[in-house]
Amino acid sequence: VADDVMDNVLATAAAGEYAVPLGRALGFSTVLATPAGRADGEKCNSGSRKRDRVLAWLAERGWTEKPRIFFNDDLADLPLMLECQAVCWFGGDRTLREARAAAPTVRLVPCRNMRASEMHATLAHLAQSLAAAQLAAMSSVRAAAPSRARMAS
Repeated sequence: VADDVMDNVLATAAAGEYAVPLGRALGFSTVLATPAGRADGEKCNSGSRKRDRVLAWLAERGWTEKPRIFFNDDLADLPLMLECQAVCWFGGDRTLREARAAAPTVRLVPCRNMRASEMHATLAHLAQSLAAAQLAAMSSVRAAAPSRARMAS
């Protein structure tokens, strides 16, 4: 994050009072945390609320089609996991199995015991493979478009 080689946002259920300064110190330009002084009963930034806030943040920037890599350790964030192409999983092995069962279309990468160099290489590979998959999908849509046009005439 601090190297600023990827767009990033820190989305956390942690209280904004400490999550925002910590996120900034780690190099995040945007931190979506549980708001300070929230009213009784107001939801914290987890589950579907976290998903909605992240997707709104992406939409505000016109980034809805960018591949998404999510760092996570908690099944409470399943709604956001399902909106991502890859999840770097930092939770335990049992919850990783549960996450794979709950999100079978998401690429889950166990990262809990990775060294920094392994994590860096894994992120580079994920970013490249997701970008390549996105380009391939765009190419197949473009290739199919002329054949549909011929069928319509």
